[in-house]
Amino acid sequence: MNPEAYLTRPQALMVIGPIGVSAEAIKKWRARGWVGSDGKRRQLRTKPGGGGSLRYRLGDLLDAERDTRMSGQSRRGARRAPNVATD
Repeated sequence: MNPEAYLTRPQALMVIGPIGVSAEAIKKWRARGWVGSDGKRRQLRTKPGGGGSLRYRLGDLLDAERDTRMSGQSRRGARRAPNVATD
């Protein structure tokens, strides 16, 4: 998949839900961002979708999942996620 692609929340959950990402996690990343591996606060990039919904950039979702998982504060801990194709 293209990391520059913008997905609806249901589409995003089909792609990254199997590696442990919930709709609630996406909402939190959108509302308050996350701390990247470089220690800087990051935000999800979005685009307006139809009917007032948002589309989320896939690359940001994958980065947020990885950085959150690797964080010492993660409930899931620093466990290895399955490979997700990005091409």
